[in-house]
Amino acid sequence: MSMNIRAGTARDYLESISKEIYSVLPKDILNIVDLDLFGAEVVIYTLSPGKFADYYDKIRELAKKLKKRITIRTPNLEEIARKNAEEAKRFEEIINKNRRPPSEAEKVIKEIIPEEAGIKKIVFDKTSGRVYIEAVKPGVVIGKGHTNKIKILKETGWIPEIKRYPPIPSPIIWEIREFYMDRGVDDFRTKMLKRIAYKINIQSTWMITGQKTWVRITALGGYQEVGRNCHLLTTKDSRVLVDCGISLGASPRDMFPELKIPEFNLEEIDAIVLTHAHLDHTGALLYLLSGYSEHKYDGPIYCTEPTRDLLYLLLEDYISLSRDPFPQARPEEILKRVITVDYGTTLDITPDIRMTFYNAGHILGSAMVHFHIGEGFYNVAFTGDFKYDKKSRIPRLLPPADPAFPRLEALVMEATYGGKRDTASFDDAVNKLGDIIRTAYRKRGKVIIPAFVVGRSQDVMFAIRYLRDNKLIPEDIPIYIDGSIWEATAIHTSYPEYLSKYVRDLIYEEGEKIFDKDVFINVGKDKNKRLDVISESGPAVIITTSGMLNGGPVLEYLYYLGRDENNILVFVGYQAEGTLGRRIQDGARTITIPIDGKLTTVDLRLDIETVEGFSGHAYRDQLENFLLDLNARRNLGIKLQNVIVHHGEPKKIESIAKWVERNIRVKNVRTPDNLETVRLI
Repeated sequence: MSMNIRAGTARDYLESISKEIYSVLPKDILNIVDLDLFGAEVVIYTLSPGKFADYYDKIRELAKKLKKRITIRTPNLEEIARKNAEEAKRFEEIINKNRRPPSEAEKVIKEIIPEEAGIKKIVFDKTSGRVYIEAVKPGVVIGKGHTNKIKILKETGWIPEIKRYPPIPSPIIWEIREFYMDRGVDDFRTKMLKRIAYKINIQSTWMITGQKTWVRITALGGYQEVGRNCHLLTTKDSRVLVDCGISLGASPRDMFPELKIPEFNLEEIDAIVLTHAHLDHTGALLYLLSGYSEHKYDGPIYCTEPTRDLLYLLLEDYISLSRDPFPQARPEEILKRVITVDYGTTLDITPDIRMTFYNAGHILGSAMVHFHIGEGFYNVAFTGDFKYDKKSRIPRLLPPADPAFPRLEALVMEATYGGKRDTASFDDAVNKLGDIIRTAYRKRGKVIIPAFVVGRSQDVMFAIRYLRDNKLIPEDIPIYIDGSIWEATAIHTSYPEYLSKYVRDLIYEEGEKIFDKDVFINVGKDKNKRLDVISESGPAVIITTSGMLNGGPVLEYLYYLGRDENNILVFVGYQAEGTLGRRIQDGARTITIPIDGKLTTVDLRLDIETVEGFSGHAYRDQLENFLLDLNARRNLGIKLQNVIVHHGEPKKIESIAKWVERNIRVKNVRTPDNLETVRLI
């Protein structure tokens, strides 16, 4: 039997791979006391982790053969003691005999790792047997060919987990890392992962018998509109929710996805998959996990690691500002359920679905999601929000989307900028922003740039750095950052592997100087500092939240600076219908906004500009090129039969759908409404 084909129960599967593992890893020599399935991983419990250093290559070969990640850890002695105190005591004695005490182990680690690695923190977790090492240069800690990592394992008996120390200090990242070391959280995740494992590691009945199944997508939100994105992917044996967002600025009735329908049962959902962290794709999770009904979701939430960190930041920010009269879970309830997945890693998430993430180029950690259903039965991909800019000469923060799908029959694609005239150049946008800043400088005015915490803010900051480095704007104009933007920027510098090669190299060379504190001044949600910026004479650039003017510091800046015709308000991102940003874009010059808890009317006299080109969404020409490039691979596994278009205003969706019908050889182009179900096969 091929090891990636599951048959019978999960117990049968575990028994079959146990034989394979023990044929390579000697149970007695390595002191292996148990094997178990954790989600899509195989966990080996050992009393002597250090002995595994001599079997490192064999473990990698096994993982490749089994198509499973293999991790080692020490057994949970507290859990064992509840059943057998004597055995727990014996295990503890053997473990302590085979690994150094933390104080000794720390000295050994510092002797092994070169100083240039910049070790900042070493934390020991006795429950799992891991040692967490945070360093400025994690690659130096690991060593060429993992030599240092293996040496630490062998000489200390502790299992090293190596993390990048954020070049810009990030309280959010440290909070998350400490959260996962909490014993209660570890117990919760252990139980959840075991439950998932025994659910996914069985063969679907239709796959065993060779029966045909069906694949359907139900539109729960984000169809014929922008916002509250939510899709339900179903097969005979699986129910997967892709994104679960809210519509910012919408009425309470239209804020959430259509979850109260007969075919949606929270307890039947096998997995939730997130394409990225923005609230229009994730915000409804707070509601979903709040216990709003008798149903409860105890399953996993899959996303990339940067998405997890940014999601926590955005949800905390949203809760602090939200006045929504809806039940909300704490963001920690979401963190407990998150399983992070790297780009290009294929993972079993249900008995008949494997999932792979590919870079979407929209924001840090954003992913296009490819679902492989059955053993070669059907393949469908969701683009989520994506960017496919391959023409810019000015360096960009993120690389363009990478649709390296091995096979594809159906595509669910966004169309935010699907209209015929929805085309803009990033290079032109940067140059126009430079013109605006120079104009404000001459007039001694202030440039107010409302931007999303994640994505547009960092794009604009990086563009301003480019303009300064090339002396295209005055060096003495201060650049202020307000809201949670600085924290999100710190998270960006923690994941250089997700950024463009140009930016990645800068971070390795310059560290925190990529967003230099001498250039970018962090206001940090401090109202007194904000008032100082407002009252300061002379020109300035202010990048602040929120991006669509739904709340946040930008409202104070508009209140105090909006009446001065020397100032300029610059929109750099999409403004959804119903938001204050869209109303101002459409010509409103008298607005009512909450200031210090009171609704206040403001007559806007400042100039208003829209700079197209900074958006993280693909423009019309990029949508077309994306589809043409996919279509060119028809002889290489891409056999598009169905294209579903969503996430856009109705006219834009219709426009790009007609183009697809004329130019791409597909059987069906669908533009469903919310609550419609499309059967793909």
